[in-house]
Amino acid sequence: MPTSPSAPKPGFDRVNAYIAFGVFVISFIVYAMTVQRTFSFWDCGEFIACSAILGIPHPPGTPLFIILGRIFSVIPFVEDISHRINYISVIGSALTAMFSYLLTVRLVGYFFGEKRHESLNRYIAYIGGIAGAFFVAFSDTNWANSVEAEVYGLALAMSVAIVWFTVRYFEQRGTDAATISMMMAVYLATLGIAVHMSVFLVLPVCAIFFVLKRSASARDWAILCGFFVVELLMILLFSSGGGGASLFYVISAILAVALVLLLYKQIRWGILIALVSIGSVMMSFTVYGEVLPVAVAGLVILGLIGKKYNVNVNWKGGLLLVLVAFIGLSVHFFI
Repeated sequence: MPTSPSAPKPGFDRVNAYIAFGVFVISFIVYAMTVQRTFSFWDCGEFIACSAILGIPHPPGTPLFIILGRIFSVIPFVEDISHRINYISVIGSALTAMFSYLLTVRLVGYFFGEKRHESLNRYIAYIGGIAGAFFVAFSDTNWANSVEAEVYGLALAMSVAIVWFTVRYFEQRGTDAATISMMMAVYLATLGIAVHMSVFLVLPVCAIFFVLKRSASARDWAILCGFFVVELLMILLFSSGGGGASLFYVISAILAVALVLLLYKQIRWGILIALVSIGSVMMSFTVYGEVLPVAVAGLVILGLIGKKYNVNVNWKGGLLLVLVAFIGLSVHFFI
């Protein structure tokens, strides 16, 4: 994506907001009508029991889900405690449907370019968004996870919201609203680890949008996206273990150096350092704890260098990302 899509026209789209709310309500009603009235088999009973006593379920512990489950368990809107905790998935999946609608409307609108705000094209986007949202809401696997106390419904809601905030950031780059969208995406990605670790896997793709400057060309986008594709292919190629791991690290290091040499002028270095340090949590919290102070020190030094040579290196934004991510991860102190 070499250029930013046409920015939305000023003003709040009330029709779009009303439809999004309607998608949420319809999905919520259907899930509420089909939700389990007690606990289900497999992990659900464990999650419900641990939520009721603020305990710790099987690793990695899902602390955010447990805390939310405890809150739901003490609100007497239905008699059975299991029934109450199951509503976490009801609400979470209804939010998934709503964000799926909002995301689809934005993506469909790109096909119309500058004409996206014309009445007919807007309604085509609305209809496409409704269809996409309900395909997600009532697909077999998603619906099954939406009516019981499992982590997947809430995890998917957070994942779709991260993508929506990323698209919103891309449309509004260079504004305060864009910065807020980036912070929200990173916050949800780190907070989501406390629900299911798959939520964080959305962030590396979104990081491509956050790292490149607005002035990046089509060539720059192609190079960076190509690097990620090659990395994924190598992961598949060398995943069998053995000596392949060492070769993977060597090739990755060479490609990373080449990437820096090609794109160093288009990279927001403060944001990149912050995201790399945040991503270390996927290796372990121990590694994250070791990398975090190094990243903070590196950002401060980068800021001093940038100030000396009058170069904008986004070090303040990087520090803010690190802080937001730490707040998101702090829920693990519960464990």
